[in-house]
Amino acid sequence: MRSKLSMLLVLVLVMALFSTVSFAKEAEAEDDSTQRSTNALDVSGCYAFCNSQNVDKDRCAGFCGKKTVSNCMSRCTAANMSDCVQLCPARGEMMQGKEGKKDRMMEQKDDDSKTMKSKQAVHVQRILDFLAKEEQTPKVTAATEKVQAALVVIKNDSASKDEVKAALKEIRETWVSVKQAIETKKRAKAINQLSNAAEKYDGVGKRFEERVAKLEEKGIDVTKIKEMLVFYKEDVASAKQAFEDARTAESKEQRQHLKVSLDALKEARSKAKEISSAFKELAEVK
Repeated sequence: MRSKLSMLLVLVLVMALFSTVSFAKEAEAEDDSTQRSTNALDVSGCYAFCNSQNVDKDRCAGFCGKKTVSNCMSRCTAANMSDCVQLCPARGEMMQGKEGKKDRMMEQKDDDSKTMKSKQAVHVQRILDFLAKEEQTPKVTAATEKVQAALVVIKNDSASKDEVKAALKEIRETWVSVKQAIETKKRAKAINQLSNAAEKYDGVGKRFEERVAKLEEKGIDVTKIKEMLVFYKEDVASAKQAFEDARTAESKEQRQHLKVSLDALKEARSKAKEISSAFKELAEVK
């Protein structure tokens, strides 16, 4: 009898325990259902923010694959991530998240635009510095004023993209024009300087010939000096021909002719020193 009562008591306890467990599971399921309905994660918003922070894709999946805000927050907090609130938005905050991302993109675009303007302004300032060192001819002065006006537009934060584009175009066209004018004037100046130098060396050659003639009248052997004079005069003639060719040549060829002329004058100068030394040796012999 006691054995039957004991078995009956155990059976009642087991049924009661089973009932309690079932009730707990039902309550938990009900809580989960309620949580899912009120705590749904905006998965797309979560991934969008996670990717914008340059987080590894697998890690993003670990946060955003949890489906609920609370689970996402738990994983995010455990990982010591910052901005967990933005990373784990509720579904109702989806539009807000998109607007936030759009704002961030616009801010980045503004920052990039300001950086580009700053670089452009530095480049334009270099042009102005270059022009300031040049001879202030009317063309250089006019170019400087145009570039300065365009620089004001570039530095203006309220200037539109088209206005900045037009200002840069104005600077490019002005720079190309004034640079060509400056280079043309410098080459013309170089030609005149070389021409004057060649005339000077030509005169030196004639004085050498006069001294040779006087020495010959006195019966002094000047054969060596006369040979040196032949090469000297050839260098001077080469220099004169080169700068004459430069007067009518195109830009690139003009520079080449000027170099030939300059090199020839250097050779003539070296030979002139040798001839002067030869005259001194003759004077010492006498």
